[in-house]
Amino acid sequence: MQTSEPLQALLDVLAGRVDDAPRLDAAGWASFVADASRHGVSALAHLELTRWPDVPADVVRSLEAHYLKNRLRNLRLYAHLGALLERLSAESIDVVVLKGAYLAQAVYPDPALRVMADVDLLVRTRDLERAAQVLRAMRWQQGTSRRASAHQLPAFELDGVQVELHWTIEDDGSPFAIDIPGLWERAVPVRIGPVRSLALSPADLLLHLCLHSAYDHGWKQFDGGLRQLADIAAVLRHHGPTLDWNDVLLRAEAWHAQRCVSLCLVTARDLLRADVPQAVLDRLALPDARWTRIARELCLGGHYAALTRRLPVLARAWIDKRWRRLTHAARWRERLLPTSESLRPVYPKLGAAAPLLLLAHWKDLAADALRIVFDASSRALLARERERRVLIDWLEGGAADCKASNCRSGAVDHAVVPQVGGPR
Repeated sequence: MQTSEPLQALLDVLAGRVDDAPRLDAAGWASFVADASRHGVSALAHLELTRWPDVPADVVRSLEAHYLKNRLRNLRLYAHLGALLERLSAESIDVVVLKGAYLAQAVYPDPALRVMADVDLLVRTRDLERAAQVLRAMRWQQGTSRRASAHQLPAFELDGVQVELHWTIEDDGSPFAIDIPGLWERAVPVRIGPVRSLALSPADLLLHLCLHSAYDHGWKQFDGGLRQLADIAAVLRHHGPTLDWNDVLLRAEAWHAQRCVSLCLVTARDLLRADVPQAVLDRLALPDARWTRIARELCLGGHYAALTRRLPVLARAWIDKRWRRLTHAARWRERLLPTSESLRPVYPKLGAAAPLLLLAHWKDLAADALRIVFDASSRALLARERERRVLIDWLEGGAADCKASNCRSGAVDHAVVPQVGGPR
């Protein structure tokens, strides 16, 4: 995949690889702004570009508008989150604040620099129902899950803010051996606004971000694009002086997640110049060029949006992680005879009439098939989707290989691996 000039300029700006503003024409700057928005890094790009006076004023205004909009949204989000954390604390329910809600305030220099779609909170399994009751009592409305999940409850919503309650950071049936009791033992106290709470330890935080970006519970690998890689780069800048890489290496092995961690760290280093010591990558084993190429294409290329737009019927099946677990017969059955329940949200105007739903589905399925036969771009999407599935097999295969070879899990033993580059 050849990176366009505007997208390469965005990468260079975010990575700090340039000493002057990018030299782009009007169309190039428009693409730059669109790419920054698509990747959720408009505020970060605005922060960098304000250092140069010769950036076009309309570009600065456009990026600043994204920054201000995100600032207002995050202020509302933290107001609701603060009230919720206070109530949960009053009920003696411990909470680990995950990902964006922690990163924005504790890792980034300005909370408005991190876009957040929702708030992810980790609670102990025994406290899950009590935490849900607290949310309901505070008039948070619980929706119905749009996809099967084995690590969180359906999201709660209030005033446009969503909260997701997790009891683990990976699906219960995940190939990775996440040490949930260890996450709680190693969690560190933090303040979210005026409220005391918990966050993952730096090593656990880095591993969680790598798993989420590279694997995403088996759904959409590297779908978060540059925003998730920017999180990793920001964590390494923030925690770099004190991060114990020995802990990272040992825990990646204990979780059977070396391939996810290695691929994600290499991609973050290559695209955003994340500060990853080479000695660490050597111990993790560098992924082959094939895997780094696929990761880069998924991260930068907008594969999922293009697939859904161009081959909508096939994309619904392929992006569903259950698809890989089905037999060939079951795949054909779901492709040709999907249930009315699965089709009603796709064709809401047709109501509940099963024959009409099936006819509409068959018509669109035939259109997808014809595009693959006659359209080169559709065939390219199909080829990339096949590569993505091979990538998932490779990522999961590392966990399977580790289990087969009886890799260590659970507690970290500092005597096993010599210290590598940290604490620094």
